[in-house]
Amino acid sequence: MELNKENKIALIPGNRIGDDLIAMVLAYNIAKNGFDVTIFSSIIYGLKEIFPKYKIEKFPGIKNAKKALNKYDILIYQHNDNMSKDSGLPYSQNQK
Repeated sequence: MELNKENKIALIPGNRIGDDLIAMVLAYNIAKNGFDVTIFSSIIYGLKEIFPKYKIEKFPGIKNAKKALNKYDILIYQHNDNMSKDSGLPYSQNQK
């Protein structure tokens, strides 16, 4: 897949406050470079008032992940163990 500015990107951090706040640096850089990025984090969702320029959604849970994330062209997981085979989504670089 060729990366272009039309791609919609979903960022799914580690579901720990420190990991999720560090992931906001990644989200900042993705957005700064002109890409459309949405952060899926229940932790950051609770803090979204301090990040008004970001698209932030609650993580929908494994069972609802495929439906919620299906519209995104690129999924970035901080940890592959955030996703499981049960989600129906790719959970490694080599899976299509």
